[in-house]
Parts: sequence; C-alpha cells; structure tokens
Amino acid sequence: MLRAPDRRAILYMALALLWSIALLVAALVVPAYGSTTLVGENGTGVLLVIAIPAALTLAAWLALWHKCSRGGRAGGYLAWTCVALLGGFCLLGALSIGVFVVPAVIFLARAAALTPAGPGPVGLP
Repeated sequence: MLRAPDRRAILYMALALLWSIALLVAALVVPAYGSTTLVGENGTGVLLVIAIPAALTLAAWLALWHKCSRGGRAGGYLAWTCVALLGGFCLLGALSIGVFVVPAVIFLARAAALTPAGPGPVGLP
C-alpha cells in the first residue's frame, strides 16, 4: 500500500502531465485570436513550442519513477533539472504562454519534493 506522500507525489505528477497535455489541446481548439486558434493563426510549428512543457514533464516523470523504483540521486537531480528548465520556459514566455505553464511547474515541483527514494541497487548495504 502506498503511503500518503507517495500517493500525493503520483497525484501531482499526473496533474502536471495532464495540464501540459491540456495546453497542447487548447492550442488546437480554443480560440485565441477572435475566432481562430493559436495553431490556426501561427501554423503547426507552434505546437513544437507548446510541446516543450509536456516533454519536460514526461522526462521528469520518468526520472521520478527511476528515483522511486531504483533509488539513487540521479533521478531526483534530473527531475529538479526539468523543473528548473520548465520554470525558465515560463520566464522566457511570460508575455505569451509562459503564464499558462506555471501550474505545471508547481505540480511538478511538488511531485519532485514528495517522491521518496527507492530501495537502491540490490546487493549494496
């Protein structure tokens, strides 16, 4: 059975990933310029920029899974690096989509803070 911090880490990770994916969907369907969407106005190339939060969130998820299942510090360091990069993305895009990415950064940072280290490699004391 999962402990409360473990369950909350999974919840925050899922929220961060869902938020990041929702940004991609919103770029396709939510009108941003009157009656046209972000993709309709700027072309499909904008999806590459909007996919950055989802890619960083997915990388952090894999890193935290590694930390939780295998132990060690590398997964935690990689996850926090993804949080920092996503925070930098928010600052760089503050006048456009950066403000919409802030919830994903908060969820991701909370998940990284709550994820426990796993048992570590087998056979080591």
